[in-house]
Amino acid sequence: MRFFVFTFFVALLVSCSKPQKTPYLTFTPLTYSIAKVELYRLNEDYTFFDSAEKSEESNTWAFRSDSVPSGIYQLRIDNSTIIPLLLEGTMPVSVSYSNSNLIVSGSPITQTLWQAQKIRDDLTAAIQNIGSSFPDSLESQLFNHYRDSVFKLVEAQKVKSRKTITQLIERNKSNLLPLLLVQLKAGNHHIYNFNTDANVYFKVDQYLQSYNPNYIPVQDFNNRVDSLRSWIYYTSVTNPGKPLPDLHIPNAWGDPIPLSRFRGKNTLYLVWNSESDESRKITKQLMRWTRKYRYKGLDLCLISTDTNKEDWQNAIKEDNLPVWHLSDLKGKTSPVLAGLGLSKVPTMILVDKEGLILERSSELSGIGVALNNLIQK
Repeated sequence: MRFFVFTFFVALLVSCSKPQKTPYLTFTPLTYSIAKVELYRLNEDYTFFDSAEKSEESNTWAFRSDSVPSGIYQLRIDNSTIIPLLLEGTMPVSVSYSNSNLIVSGSPITQTLWQAQKIRDDLTAAIQNIGSSFPDSLESQLFNHYRDSVFKLVEAQKVKSRKTITQLIERNKSNLLPLLLVQLKAGNHHIYNFNTDANVYFKVDQYLQSYNPNYIPVQDFNNRVDSLRSWIYYTSVTNPGKPLPDLHIPNAWGDPIPLSRFRGKNTLYLVWNSESDESRKITKQLMRWTRKYRYKGLDLCLISTDTNKEDWQNAIKEDNLPVWHLSDLKGKTSPVLAGLGLSKVPTMILVDKEGLILERSSELSGIGVALNNLIQK
């Protein structure tokens, strides 16, 4: 009997003397009425990573683990309250409330993230204030004036915030923070825009590829940036001010026609497809809409992305289009689309006599101003 009692006390002493793992994250909330505190890590989505244990002596919750992979995390309180965190290894991090404000220590990059979110929140409030100043009712003559003024004020606020956040990105080239900063939104407004801030996206992608290229969110971002690079390349090919590429495209008899053949005449090109409802809507309007311009020397050339020659030619007859028609009948895989930097149809490209692109648009109205200016020269 004494042997069993002795063994029990030895086991108890061993268990009591066994050191606990040092917490890699502690959370001290204001309230004691919390049932659970959990940590989620971002991969394809946020997935459960760890749960915290509450201290018996205080209102502090502690997460303990031997291995904590670097990543983007969320601290969730009773399945609802979400606090964003950036963790790197097992370096101890503490989160607490002080005077109703969240305080973090041990994670400078999380502190910077929260700083950026404060900038985002201030920008959101500023945009809302600008929007609320818009009158409830306006005469049509004043509407555009007020609308343009609001857009300018909003953009000025975004530029100011973007400048500060860009500085934060530059100071954090060796962690995951830029991945979150470049994707911040203020309400419905992206602080960075793929169309105008591509250089920032390219820099962030370069930083992330050097830091953690195998992290799934980094890979997803890289895929988006690769798509952006392709889009910029394609769209830049036929940007206004550039010469139209001299492609050779077959006519209905299979004879390759160089686009330089139209040099010396103002030419409106329409890239279309007979199976596209939007394309057919434009082709049915095209002859009437361009009549006054054709009287003054405008040439029309329709480049089809069809694959079926009979369908293509039937659409030409149905829509009564006695103009130039070209197609290699290779559809979406046609090198013509890549050569013209296009990814969708219909698209119109207006070119002057020297072969320079003046305008590009998917709608007739988008070509109208440039066409009027061209013909009046």
